[in-house]
Amino acid sequence: DKDLATDIVIEKYTIEYRISETDAPGAPVLSSRTVYKTIYLPVLEEGEDPEEHYIDLVDLDTKSEFRTQWEQGSHDPFQDLPVRYQVFYTFYGQNVFGKDVTITANINITIANYDYCE
Repeated sequence: DKDLATDIVIEKYTIEYRISETDAPGAPVLSSRTVYKTIYLPVLEEGEDPEEHYIDLVDLDTKSEFRTQWEQGSHDPFQDLPVRYQVFYTFYGQNVFGKDVTITANINITIANYDYCE
């Protein structure tokens, strides 16, 4: 109901990586991370398009963590790629009345061999 809708301000979000149960033994366990970023989400009027906000699901530090653990792992690095993860991202914020708001979603991703120069 539009009469109940309020603007929301997101203050931070977390990203958690879970390895697929059927994936390569010894696959890297990636660290969760928290990103502090303010994102304003206003109530839209009829016919308005929402703004798009982009987030990096796998940033350079996470890629580096994957590569370092992969190279130190006990597996055949050429046969066990790619590795599948389920990525959970949770946004934390408040509405205009100060009530906490949490939004969680997830997506499946695949990490394969990559070149540091890319």
